[in-house]
Amino acid sequence: DRNDTLLSREAWREEEADIIRKALAAEKMMPDRWELSRKIYSQQKLPAQLVTYNGVAHEIKKQMQHDVMDFFKANSGERFVRIKPYEYPFVKFKEIRPKYKTESTKIDIAIDDKDLVVTKLSDELFQAVIRIYNKGSAPSPEFGVYFYAGDPDKGGRLLATHAAGPIMPGGSWGEGTHPQRLEPGENTISVVVDPGNKVEESDETNNKASSKPISGRQQMKSEISVDLVVEDNGLSIEENPNGSFHTVILIHNRGSVPSPQFRVNFYAGDPDEGGRLLSEHGAGPIMPGDVWGEGHPGLILRPGENTIAVVIDPDNKVEESNETNNKVSKVIPEI
Repeated sequence: DRNDTLLSREAWREEEADIIRKALAAEKMMPDRWELSRKIYSQQKLPAQLVTYNGVAHEIKKQMQHDVMDFFKANSGERFVRIKPYEYPFVKFKEIRPKYKTESTKIDIAIDDKDLVVTKLSDELFQAVIRIYNKGSAPSPEFGVYFYAGDPDKGGRLLATHAAGPIMPGGSWGEGTHPQRLEPGENTISVVVDPGNKVEESDETNNKASSKPISGRQQMKSEISVDLVVEDNGLSIEENPNGSFHTVILIHNRGSVPSPQFRVNFYAGDPDEGGRLLSEHGAGPIMPGDVWGEGHPGLILRPGENTIAVVIDPDNKVEESNETNNKVSKVIPEI
């Protein structure tokens, strides 16, 4: 299964994820961190047997279950015993999860409010399931599915991150959460598919769904507690040998709830005085107290332009407790 759970706070607390990143310094869960784990188990001579089952992806098959039972039967005594596990035929990754090279107009990942089902498990625990469709004419690649408490465009709290797909044309995919605890004042659950817009689609307007207010739960009437902040000392600009400028901005969330995704625009000059747009990026979500670094390796200024400015959330789509700290600029001497 190549679905990497490291980013999911359902699977790992943040402190656990940090330990994994440090102890298993590899980007990919499969095969890199998996093979490194196998090596560590072997070096430490631990009484454990690690097995790779080829080509099964996210499925748990009967042969795998039989291997688990056989292993514990063989190891019911004092001595550690290895079993001979079932071996599935080797399958190349690209054969089970192909990369599709299709035109953007042929893919349409779509969700709808009516296809989001929220089940109450207790007064505080809820489970959400969404049915995702591919209304296009070409298979979709893999994509992210994010679940939120509330509306992510209005400071909704990130509950869980999942991976889904591929989905065949006309097909659908069901994705759901483990039981999730809603805090006082949270009375809706929202889902966003492909939150970073990594999949080019014919329709980008049908990628979010929200539940109806959950019966019996009151919405908290309080101030918006997202606060995206940029500061002068967080903007660094270095000139490249070719005369372009490597620019990085540090973005803080000084609020008490996670931010949704937002835009970051880089300008030559002050945008409020006709500054020229140089580059447009996506950033976030940012957890409370965390920092996000967003940059461009080579912004090019024209003769007479000597200032680079950065504006976060330029359209004010994110409701914040303070809207006055979303722009910084720096004058570059001797341009």
